[in-house]
Amino acid sequence: MKKSKFVPVGTGILLEWIKSDSKLILSPEIRQMMEMDANRTPKVIAVGPQCKEVKEGKYVLLNSGGKLLEFNGMTVGFCKEHQVDIIYDEKPEFQTTPLMSNGSGEIKTEKTEKRIIESNNKYNIH
Repeated sequence: MKKSKFVPVGTGILLEWIKSDSKLILSPEIRQMMEMDANRTPKVIAVGPQCKEVKEGKYVLLNSGGKLLEFNGMTVGFCKEHQVDIIYDEKPEFQTTPLMSNGSGEIKTEKTEKRIIESNNKYNIH
């Protein structure tokens, strides 16, 4: 059987999705977290004809979740161009620093740190 090629329409974008190949027995939640980390900035494998800024071969940071599609044993991500916040020429490296809340790449600024402290105090969370 011939494999079909995915062709997005409009501003659709197809993204390379890396599946966790861990041989460990992991809960679905942990496996999903590993995949999300591996796919933090997925590679664009195809774009629709109306995409103006995102191009095939670039890497993107999304502002909201897309969809995962499984077809012919292959998993790909799908989103729309308006869900892209940052376009990279090369796969970026993320590092955990004291400014980051955890390894997810979330950056804590002074403003967000202040809001977290205020919220924790308001709701008595320590």
